Amino acid sequence: MNLRPGKSAILLLVVAACGGSGAPDPAAPASPVTDQAPGVAQAQGAGGGGGGGGGGGGGTLIPPPPTIDGPSWFINNASAVVGTPPTPDVNFGALQNTVQGAIAIGTTRTAVLLVYNTSKKTPLVISEIAVVGANAGDFSVSQAGVDRTLNVPIPANKSAAAILQLAFTASAEGVRTATLRLVSTAGTALVSLTGAGLPDRPIIATAAALTFLPAAAFDTVPVTNQGGATLVLQSIELGGANPGSFQIVAANRGGFSNCFAGIAVGPHASCYIGVGLAPGAAAPSSGLLVIQSNDPVAPQTAIPLELTP
Repeated sequence: MNLRPGKSAILLLVVAACGGSGAPDPAAPASPVTDQAPGVAQAQGAGGGGGGGGGGGGGTLIPPPPTIDGPSWFINNASAVVGTPPTPDVNFGALQNTVQGAIAIGTTRTAVLLVYNTSKKTPLVISEIAVVGANAGDFSVSQAGVDRTLNVPIPANKSAAAILQLAFTASAEGVRTATLRLVSTAGTALVSLTGAGLPDRPIIATAAALTFLPAAAFDTVPVTNQGGATLVLQSIELGGANPGSFQIVAANRGGFSNCFAGIAVGPHASCYIGVGLAPGAAAPSSGLLVIQSNDPVAPQTAIPLELTP
């Protein structure tokens, strides 16, 4: 059989030769994720007790407890962001302990997939592990995990799992997709793999404008790199009609103002420019915070500054 997981909260891909079990509790503890010999992990149970109510009660297991004698399996993305419903599908832009979103071209992000045997009596044997689809070359499965998993029986009634380490290396800008095809004695499962590559250039993003009242404290302007190459701030200056009404707070290690000329800002990273009123500034006044950078599309960014009565 050829099964494709759905998109609902119970898309847990419990595949069985003659049946399946109920949806596991999304709040259950994560299963082991180390890629260790012999490539089999043990499931962990959620905390029990306290009947009723959604989430966590009743000792639900990930995977569910064995319910049939024949071939049966359950596939779970162990690296998914905590709190999301269990799913086999892997979105490399939404993994634990990572900055969410796309990654720079040429960089790699990894995730762990656990393939459980949920049969009462029948060992599970995986006979094929393959990555196919439009951008299959951007995704891979650890060869060590493949070698330990293919044609090696996963014992029944032990909540045992094969551990597959997946990797995504962006080769181009934009969304990249592929499918992990797993064939076993329980059938065929198709796991969606998704990632995205950042544009291969720096992209500066800042505040739209700052407005001050007389005697107001200084404010901070975040400068973020939304591109996949390093952003370099070449100069930070005041300009416009009344530049003398404003001042740039000196860069410091406390983070209130840590941008400076020459700073290199990596992908997804940010620095901050402190901007405030100059002593004796009279309202109304206007100026500009002017940033020169190596963003090829926006080499100069001018942020309006306003002092209003």
